[in-house]
Amino acid sequence: MNDRFYRKVQREGLAPKHVAEVGVYLPETSNILGFIEAGIRADLVEPDPLSLKKIKERFAEYNNVTVHPVAIYHERTTIGLYRTNASTFVETLPASPALINDHYQPDDKDKFYVEAH
Repeated sequence: MNDRFYRKVQREGLAPKHVAEVGVYLPETSNILGFIEAGIRADLVEPDPLSLKKIKERFAEYNNVTVHPVAIYHERTTIGLYRTNASTFVETLPASPALINDHYQPDDKDKFYVEAH
């Protein structure tokens, strides 16, 4: 379980009532998993349909979780994203960690389109 952030917040004596994560990837890698399991209200934003399926399955029994199946973008539109494991990025970006650090070469087999807000 990925609960390092949750434990740190508890050590600091903080008690958030609502948490959110943008770009969850997989439920087991969520940075707010500890909060979710503790019953704290959580919003999860994830556009990737493959990740969404796993997120929805994992948190189906949690009434404190709201999943938003969209990308965060500067306008409401449909955008193309490239999926490269945990590093999904907008097709129009000239640089991203996947492109720079991982030397990823965009491939149409990795591209999908999503609603953006």
